[in-house]
Amino acid sequence: TTQETKSDETNGHYTLETYTLNGKPALTQNIDFNYKSIHSNEREIVVVGRECCKIYKYNGFVKYNGEYKQGINEFFPTKRRNHYIMITNKETQMIHKK
Repeated sequence: TTQETKSDETNGHYTLETYTLNGKPALTQNIDFNYKSIHSNEREIVVVGRECCKIYKYNGFVKYNGEYKQGINEFFPTKRRNHYIMITNKETQMIHKK
């Protein structure tokens, strides 16, 4: 699956759009915060902001919505199911979400 983001400059929000490998729309999801990176794998999409992170399933379900006051430099999925790496200003953590 491929993905594309676009800005909606009228309200400061973003729209995340995913497509099948055949080019057909698969998911349209509003992003209600300023993000700095997006990562994906075959199961989910991780949207990372300065202090927040949301993990979306390809069906639109929000699997995780977390805030980290210490700030997030990066948060991305690993090859292992439900395992992520989070890098903050102070540390690097392996996180397991159920």
